[in-house]
Amino acid sequence: MSTASTSAVYEFGPGSGVQSPPYEVSAQPYVIRLAPGIRPDDVVMVTAALTTSPYQGLIGQTWQLRLKGHSDVLSGPVQPGSQTVPQPSLNNLQAIEFADGTVWAAPQILVQLQQADHSTFDVLGSDASQTMVG
Repeated sequence: MSTASTSAVYEFGPGSGVQSPPYEVSAQPYVIRLAPGIRPDDVVMVTAALTTSPYQGLIGQTWQLRLKGHSDVLSGPVQPGSQTVPQPSLNNLQAIEFADGTVWAAPQILVQLQQADHSTFDVLGSDASQTMVG
């Protein structure tokens, strides 16, 4: 099932590097179409804190789609001028389409992001005493 007929399509695969869909794409409902040969077992969805470049000054989290065994990372877009990103938020991402016909709709993507083995946490601190809660 393809959702491309009602959404913009953003293609991603090995060799894409580290990127985020441009705002022209992510400002509307869109789908990610993965390159041929990429199966659901070949990717991992994680959350990432918006505390590092290019997100400095923002508060919150975004999603990342990572290709296992590759350095390629697709990060969820952040609306220009935004200071916070609600969590969970897919920022207009409607689905991820795999070449084998598998489609992860938004609810399935959120489940992937909430699985403990797919989560990442960045802990930032200083020389001063730190307290972690939660």
